[in-house]
Amino acid sequence: GTMETRTTEALTAALNGDTAGAELLLRALKEAWPERPETHLNYGVFCLEQSRYDDAIQAFDEAIRADPKYLPAFEAMAEAYMHKRDLHSAAVWSRKILDIDPSHESAKQALAALERRGVSLAPAH
Repeated sequence: GTMETRTTEALTAALNGDTAGAELLLRALKEAWPERPETHLNYGVFCLEQSRYDDAIQAFDEAIRADPKYLPAFEAMAEAYMHKRDLHSAAVWSRKILDIDPSHESAKQALAALERRGVSLAPAH
């Protein structure tokens, strides 16, 4: 099948409780289309939903390597670090989002909330 049909199949499997089947399909998609950031993002979101934050972060990193300006992966990376309660890293990734899209409202709000919690907002490198 195509990347789109196989992704839909994986999402359907996950929704039906077949997480093992969904993971197999999503891993296969990453291997079949490693140059497509969305395959890595989809696997990462799956891992995030399974509370497998380190696996999610690795997949989001792979998505960014595939496309260094792929904003959904930056957004997901910030979210993953929030779930891990690594607020400094979440702030760093939110800053990187603003480097790509200075008008990104969610990133602005996240940074403001983190700043209120005393998290350092040093600019990203």
